[in-house]
Amino acid sequence: MSENTIHNTNEKSTINENSEILINILRVLTMLQNALNCLMRKNYFDRSQYPEEYIIIESFIFQMRAWINDYKFLSGTEKFCTIFVRRKKCSQKPI
Repeated sequence: MSENTIHNTNEKSTINENSEILINILRVLTMLQNALNCLMRKNYFDRSQYPEEYIIIESFIFQMRAWINDYKFLSGTEKFCTIFVRRKKCSQKPI
């Protein structure tokens, strides 16, 4: 019975660690988006004047949020960090 308790404790610890990872990533994405929005509002009068790079970065932020929401159910597993790293490596295009 003590083995089950240890196993459950490890699972809870993994779930908490993975949840913290997701929360921190979402927090950083929000801070980045807010900083970019502030910078664009200071330098441009209308959204149509924003440079193309801003639109690309903004779409990447939205993609990351969508990916996190799609794969959030896997955050309770020990393999979540491995999946996150592999996904990032696989999405890179060869030079």
